[in-house]
Amino acid sequence: MLPVIIPVKFSECKKSKPFIENGVTFVPIQDAFWEYIWCDYDLEFLYGGFGGGKSKVAVLKHLFRLLYDEYYVGMFCRKNFVDIRKSLKANLKSWVNVLGLNDVVKITHLGVTTSINKNCIYWVGLNDSQNVASIEEASAFLIEEGSEININDYNETLTRLRTKRAKQLCGTVLFNPRRRALWLK
Repeated sequence: MLPVIIPVKFSECKKSKPFIENGVTFVPIQDAFWEYIWCDYDLEFLYGGFGGGKSKVAVLKHLFRLLYDEYYVGMFCRKNFVDIRKSLKANLKSWVNVLGLNDVVKITHLGVTTSINKNCIYWVGLNDSQNVASIEEASAFLIEEGSEININDYNETLTRLRTKRAKQLCGTVLFNPRRRALWLK
């Protein structure tokens, strides 16, 4: 059974980590990301500094879609497949543990599945266009470190979003400025 999970503004709860009250898990969201967690844009570009929270919130948003959307096939992408393990996969694993979803969400070396629906996420390295081309019926993607990819990688990923089964197609690209002096903290 899926636990009840409710996002709450950080400024309203004054807690930085998820907490449980009366059997409900509340997840504090930084105020700066509050609108993002609820918006339904087709394409989203988040630009900020290292440690600013954009990856955590983007992964959480896609986790919600994995759990609650009627149809969701996501691609979590980095330029190199090996980099996914230490970033997107670790981030998603952390959310699954913190939210008590270990019985519902299964994370493997290839991707993520759930026991409550047929939704899934694939880990995709963009360094080989065949990795993206092999994903059919994708409804969403999340690209981390957007500055590492080129326009061909982006276009190939974007063209995978063509299923008619999802209510909405969604892509998220995360960027960090190249110079540390420009990072937002």
